Amino acid sequence: MSNRQERLPVQVDPFRMAEARRILEGEVPLRQMKRLAALLEDDSGQARVRLEFGIDEMGARFLQGTIRATLAIQCQRCLEPMPWEVDLELSLGLLHPGEDEARAGVHEPLIVDPVPMHLLDLLEDEILLALPQIPRHPLEACPAREYVEPATAPDWNDPARAKANPFSVLATMKTATPNEE
Repeated sequence: MSNRQERLPVQVDPFRMAEARRILEGEVPLRQMKRLAALLEDDSGQARVRLEFGIDEMGARFLQGTIRATLAIQCQRCLEPMPWEVDLELSLGLLHPGEDEARAGVHEPLIVDPVPMHLLDLLEDEILLALPQIPRHPLEACPAREYVEPATAPDWNDPARAKANPFSVLATMKTATPNEE
């Protein structure tokens, strides 16, 4: 059976797509992803997407693919825009609500509810999960590098840094045995 390549639709029935072994490719404007666009400095870019639906040798329905984009996010050190490369590999096992997650096999379980699912929501969720919690330029490339002291790990073997153990007082306490009367 040959794979058929299609454009990216708004909604898909992933179970039917898996049975038909469909491949979808295309670009999605970042501004269409409203939650993501709110986090970006510039939402004029595109996300390049390739998705393959199928059924593996164990009978698990899956969605595998890639999402690639360059996002303009704000560096939290200097508050300037910075590029962030997104290069995601997806491997999702498609499940109906209530279906045992073990049926996803080697794929990450994805419970599909409702059917048809909004493809854009899935893509946006995956990109949002890939964003760093605190985005920052590499220190050497950050405009604020001259204001940041390089972080150094404390030398725990330095006797001057040694602090009294707050539990050391317990070592001096004796274990009292109850008096028998």
